[in-house]
Amino acid sequence: MERVSKHYYYIIRGKIQYAGVHGTLELNGEKSFRGDVEGNNKSYGVNLRNEKSTKLVVLEAVIDLMSYFEIQNKMKGSCEENLLALGMLADLPLETFLKENSQIREIIFALDHDEKGQEATEKLIKKYQQRGFEVCKYQYPEQYKDINDYLKLGFQGRKSPLTRGRL
Repeated sequence: MERVSKHYYYIIRGKIQYAGVHGTLELNGEKSFRGDVEGNNKSYGVNLRNEKSTKLVVLEAVIDLMSYFEIQNKMKGSCEENLLALGMLADLPLETFLKENSQIREIIFALDHDEKGQEATEKLIKKYQQRGFEVCKYQYPEQYKDINDYLKLGFQGRKSPLTRGRL
């Protein structure tokens, strides 16, 4: 069976640093696929930078980053925070982003709402609090597995779609 839909995501810094593939179409009961492109540098994730902002929202997947951006644009007309999609649950892309963006003072975690995502969130919160960052996480209703799911099924233009939990 041929896979019908592929999307590639790149971050270019003189050369390709991050490249991934993600299928979006499910056929005959087969789930969509995702993976890394050969040569992908796991030190980088996909990001949107705002050098004027001291806030960074950390998300798990590229589609979550796009969904967060869409929600912020619908609510406020813009998205002013820095955004980073890890592409995994490890924080190597976060470490790289922080090294390259010394203005960051606050990290807001918005990883998936599944068990692994929440375990990673708690671990990362402790790590970055100990390093002196102001840290919090977005809490969204349990019936949504991630921010993309929330955008598709629950947002519907609300003024305050996510609860920001200070720790």
